[in-house]
Amino acid sequence: MKFDIIIIGAGASGLEKGMAKLAEGKRVAIVSAGRSTISIRYAAEDIMDYDARLKEGVKKEFELRNAFRRKGGVLFEGDEVIGANVAEKNGKWEVAGLTTRKLQDETLVADEYYLATGKFFSKGLRSSYMGIEEPIFGLDVVVPQTPAEWIAQDFTAEQPFMKAHVATTENGCGIKGGKDFTNLMCIGTIANN
Repeated sequence: MKFDIIIIGAGASGLEKGMAKLAEGKRVAIVSAGRSTISIRYAAEDIMDYDARLKEGVKKEFELRNAFRRKGGVLFEGDEVIGANVAEKNGKWEVAGLTTRKLQDETLVADEYYLATGKFFSKGLRSSYMGIEEPIFGLDVVVPQTPAEWIAQDFTAEQPFMKAHVATTENGCGIKGGKDFTNLMCIGTIANN
């Protein structure tokens, strides 16, 4: 299947980028493995009214998804990218297509790709004792400390590992093995923006 834009992740960053690209007249698809953290982040803004804000956040998330569909976007909901066809051309990386769990026999192809998978809670980044990795493209990850320093002694303090994010160029293109991608942009928290 061919699109102008494919976005991986239907959180706030992915949906907002999708809506913007639809407004430009682009044919846009979003692959969404599951629920985003929009509703949880929205609710966490006011812990005293968490339940009411969580319900409001869930409503807001559904409104964004429905607006994306109404404007002509294609949402592959409950699906996840399990493979990326990546090739090196002239010293840079280029994404040629994606494979998803539900559409294993069909390659999703686009001119531009956006990675908006979030970080740890949404599985955009994975960690182990060996390090932190971005699981779809194998992008370089910026990690502020050594593994021994990833967790603060004070559980309630900001945890250093949460500052990890994928490496990007100044214009937001992903980097793998020190080489830029030509058609893969990283947006939202996975890119630390």
